[in-house]
Amino acid sequence: MPSTIPYDPALTFGSIVPQDKLDNILSIAKFQAPADAAQADMNAAITLKRSIDMTVQEMIDMGVDVKDLIKQSQEVDTQVQ
Repeated sequence: MPSTIPYDPALTFGSIVPQDKLDNILSIAKFQAPADAAQADMNAAITLKRSIDMTVQEMIDMGVDVKDLIKQSQEVDTQVQ
């Protein structure tokens, strides 16, 4: 989930924002960036695993050998963990 800017009455539309408040927001964003990137990576891995699992099920229904896809699904599962 992306980070949000905490409510501050000084940040109303049309007001002049003091530089220290802007610096504070920028520092929060800097510290939040690694967590946001890690969250995005995890979400991408989860989406990939779901896609592989759906493909495995479709291929099983068609009678196709899915050993390689199951191995890839397990590797992605390890990445998510």
